[in-house]
Amino acid sequence: MNNTLKLLIKLQTIENIIETLTKEKEELPKLLKEIESKLKEENKNLELLIKKEKDTEISRRAKEKYLLELAEKVTDRKSKLFKVKTNEEYSALLKEIENLKKEISETEDEVIKLLYDYEEYKKLIDRKKKEIEELSKILNEKKQEVALKTKEIENKMNELCNDREKLFNQLNESTKIIYLKLKETKKKVVVPAIDKKCMGCFMSIPTQIYIEVKRGESIVNCPQCGRILYWEESGNEGKDND
Repeated sequence: MNNTLKLLIKLQTIENIIETLTKEKEELPKLLKEIESKLKEENKNLELLIKKEKDTEISRRAKEKYLLELAEKVTDRKSKLFKVKTNEEYSALLKEIENLKKEISETEDEVIKLLYDYEEYKKLIDRKKKEIEELSKILNEKKQEVALKTKEIENKMNELCNDREKLFNQLNESTKIIYLKLKETKKKVVVPAIDKKCMGCFMSIPTQIYIEVKRGESIVNCPQCGRILYWEESGNEGKDND
């Protein structure tokens, strides 16, 4: 195979690895974003629970205060029982006292329910805080992993970039110009030709050009997309040769 073509294939192989590593590096922050998003959501849930706990406590205190007011009304109405002069007034006071006691009983049930809810919110808050603490721990560990992985990728990419530069400098000037020109519009400059097709644009290659590609004695460009071609045997061609 032509030595320049060998250099170009090696160069493209390095380009492919760099592209893969670049994508891998770009994906790493997404691992953190997923956990950060979950942590943000859990913190909002915690704030909501704390608010509900506070509102429950406020409601309970308000109802306990209201119970005192109701109890005072009952005491007041009972004191008036001995001062009324008619049966109608007496019956009306008894009815009012009965209604007040019923309201007291209902309000006491509401207070008990609020006390229960308050204790439940406290438990939920404690549980949520532990979940957030655990999630924060996972996030910190993941950040360290991502930082380490990012550093590894960057070091590898730096090595590959140096190798790429060395290989590129071994090319003659005309090949450098062609390579750089193709790089302006194409991610992959050097691609295999398989079964008479360019694996860059996937268009068919004329037989004579394909024969030249198989020989590998010179630089051959795809007549459709302009990419530099090299021959790569397919399973079908192997069977045909058999």
